[in-house]
Amino acid sequence: MEAKRKGRNMTKIMGVVNLSSESFYRGSYYPPEQIPDIITKMVDEGADIVDMGARSTAPGSPIIGVDEELARMKRAMESLQGLRKSV
Repeated sequence: MEAKRKGRNMTKIMGVVNLSSESFYRGSYYPPEQIPDIITKMVDEGADIVDMGARSTAPGSPIIGVDEELARMKRAMESLQGLRKSV
């Protein structure tokens, strides 16, 4: 119990936000304008961590350049300005 009180070895819940429109699973993709609402919902439902991915790593998925990956992440991060959640 001591470890739990200090926050070590505790189970964490992670939400995943997929910024990659070429993902093999279409249901996991969120356009930038939906991201604040999606993250708010995840946190409200118990997420401790939110992972955002800007490119698909599925076998056979199209390869995008670093500039496109960064642009996707930048749009997502900009959409979070003013969000009143801490994750």
